[in-house]
Amino acid sequence: MKYVLILWFALIVTGSLVAQYTVAPVAGSGTQESPYEITSLENLYWITASNDIIPKPNRAARWSSHYIQIDDINASRTANWFEGKGWIPIGFHIDANYLDEIHPDNLPFSGSYNGNGFTIDSLVIYYTIEEDLIDQLNNKNVGLFGYTDNATIENLGITNVRIRAFLFIGGMVGVAVNTTINNCYVTGVISGDSVIGGLVGKQVSSIIKNCHMAGKVNGIMSIGGLVGRQEKSAISTCYNTGYVVGSIRVGGIVGSQEKNSTITKTYNTGEISSSYYNLGGIAGLQLDSKIINCYNTGLINGSQFVGGLTGLQDKSIIRDSYSTSKVTGDWMVGSLAGVVRFSEIINCYWIKRSTGKSLMKGVGGSTTDESITPMTEMKNVEGSAGGEGRTTDEMTFPYAANTYLDWDFNAVWAADFNYDVNHGYPYLIDKQ
Repeated sequence: MKYVLILWFALIVTGSLVAQYTVAPVAGSGTQESPYEITSLENLYWITASNDIIPKPNRAARWSSHYIQIDDINASRTANWFEGKGWIPIGFHIDANYLDEIHPDNLPFSGSYNGNGFTIDSLVIYYTIEEDLIDQLNNKNVGLFGYTDNATIENLGITNVRIRAFLFIGGMVGVAVNTTINNCYVTGVISGDSVIGGLVGKQVSSIIKNCHMAGKVNGIMSIGGLVGRQEKSAISTCYNTGYVVGSIRVGGIVGSQEKNSTITKTYNTGEISSSYYNLGGIAGLQLDSKIINCYNTGLINGSQFVGGLTGLQDKSIIRDSYSTSKVTGDWMVGSLAGVVRFSEIINCYWIKRSTGKSLMKGVGGSTTDESITPMTEMKNVEGSAGGEGRTTDEMTFPYAANTYLDWDFNAVWAADFNYDVNHGYPYLIDKQ
């Protein structure tokens, strides 16, 4: 009898603790004209709580509603939630049975969240990678939002986040489909196995603009400072200053850029490291995609297929971009691209040496049927697969007549007259 009473008391206490997490917004009706007002962690958890806890409005209604945050939120208490696993993401929650991405029972977040310039601080999600395979498959689509479709997230900062999971992990969104993310940023540490980004794990048919990441992103495959894998999507006017480390397809902005995606007016200054192959300052792998008006200044240290802008460029275009970083690796190392296949590099330059133990080239470690028309600083370089060499004097202001031919110094490039922006080299007008 005593045991039953103790168990009954424990269940009451546990239930009451969970109930304390949820407080309905006191203002707003969830429409675009009158969004729910989020002021606390309890309000935030109300959005994602299960139907058992909040039966009305149910999860489907809450995950298709509109929200505005009206104060900073301290989420540090999530470190102790659910046996240490922490926050339950909004949309396609990780404690459900594994469902394929196109399964009709998936329930994404399809509303809008306006952070209104405020932050969510110290959010924690923690799943051990050593759990069995089924648990690992459940631990996908992880972030403040797990899975979004036809959603908008804007004006929000997620600071000092700590996330560890298995697959499709982002500080803001695990998987973003048909989603716009604008004027947002993430700081903290995000780690796991594959498809991990500081902002978004997997970006599909979506737009990310005016966003940045500062912190550390760590994983194995498709690891990016902003996005792990980008498909049919656009990134513009964004940057990464954080440390990105992985094994395969690792990039300062995206790990893998694929399927007619674009990255424009974006830069990386963070250090990028890979233990295996496909490593680049902007993208680790670039396939059927474009990088335009971008630059990298962060250190690049990898093994194979290593480049200042992209590790492996295939059927793609890089235009009006540059890298000033030191690039090191063992094999197929280039100051702009490690390997260039059936691609174009147009009006680009690099100004520091790339070094490799086996094969090193100035522009591309290896090129195949490419069209490369950059200017390249050739001092102390062993060779160049494509490109035209120029000296430092020719490339810095006042520029030599045979340098930067047909480059657009009205709308794209600016001359560094005073050597106070880019050491005398041209810089992008939209450089942030």
